[in-house]
Amino acid sequence: MATVTPKIQKARAGLVRRLSQIDGNGKVLSVYVDLDPSEFATPPARESQIHSLTNEAEAMVEKLDQQAKKPLREDVRRVREFLLNNGNDWTTDAQAVAIFASGANDLFEVVKLPEPLPRGVFVDDRPHIQPLREMVDQDKWLVLLVDRRVARIFIGSPLALKEYDETEDDVRGQHDQGGWSQARFARAVEEDVEDHLKKVTDRLMTLHKSMDFDHILVGADEELWPRISNRLHSYVAEDVIGRIDADVQMDDAEELQTKVKSVQAQLEHEREQYLLGALRREVGIDGRAATGLSPVLAALNEARVDTLLIAEGFDATGTECPQCGYLSESAQQCPVDGTRMEQVATIFDRAVDKAEETSAEVFTVREPDGLGEGIPIAAILRF
Repeated sequence: MATVTPKIQKARAGLVRRLSQIDGNGKVLSVYVDLDPSEFATPPARESQIHSLTNEAEAMVEKLDQQAKKPLREDVRRVREFLLNNGNDWTTDAQAVAIFASGANDLFEVVKLPEPLPRGVFVDDRPHIQPLREMVDQDKWLVLLVDRRVARIFIGSPLALKEYDETEDDVRGQHDQGGWSQARFARAVEEDVEDHLKKVTDRLMTLHKSMDFDHILVGADEELWPRISNRLHSYVAEDVIGRIDADVQMDDAEELQTKVKSVQAQLEHEREQYLLGALRREVGIDGRAATGLSPVLAALNEARVDTLLIAEGFDATGTECPQCGYLSESAQQCPVDGTRMEQVATIFDRAVDKAEETSAEVFTVREPDGLGEGIPIAAILRF
């Protein structure tokens, strides 16, 4: 078996895409370690969890056929050794860690995650990346903090927001008045402010042209907000989702991330309610909708899915054709080419991959029983 050096990295979209393409050379062990500081802040607590996870992995491996056992036993040993003998390097700046090990695929990836995730062990033909997908599939945000003199711009996602630049313009203060009349001085001050706001909105337009933002959020007081919004180019205004209260001088990236997460949660809730309403309307008229695993997989196989809706935490076993990728809940023979179907331990990743191949939207539903009582997966169809 090849010796593979562990790679410790942050979760990124490119990594998730690469992991999703690993398939067919042998089984892959996926281990998720929870580092929630409220439970696993101390080394003894983490060590106890590591032993529990690797013992669980060993038990899963022993249920497999003899050919699969040998390499996976080595994978479990490597994971346990890495977690117990690498100090705190793998826990730094992480709320959870995912490890993907497969000697048969020359794979040993250690992925730091910015938010806690439930612990878990998975053995399949491919890495179990379901928990990673939503975490890295974050919209790109621009947050502008602006007052009458200063503008600060932050760029990133609700999980990783960084300050991009800061500008301060020369706006007259009270000490500048000199011999001017009060009215004339007030007009001069407002002209300075208008020049400042013009520079800020021009800067937004420049960034909008060079970067692909999903959402723009503005932190400004109620007096300044109309003066900013009225200056925005229509292309920029489309992506501005509103105003937040912020301290231009004092707020840092961490404080803004909390505010952005709150706004994002509201946007996701509104989107969820819209999609669930559309699904219920289609179900009610026996229209363009599929509910339940088998009907949804059939629609995915036929490229008829416009929006795939999956209940949070859902996964299930299934079968897949190794030749054409046909998915089924339990079919043993592919109805397309007659090939014997292969069992897959997790159908979630296969379903999402097939949806993305046909440019379907994938949405995680967080409302309990939002898709209907006992329905974990559904789809709004194109036809």
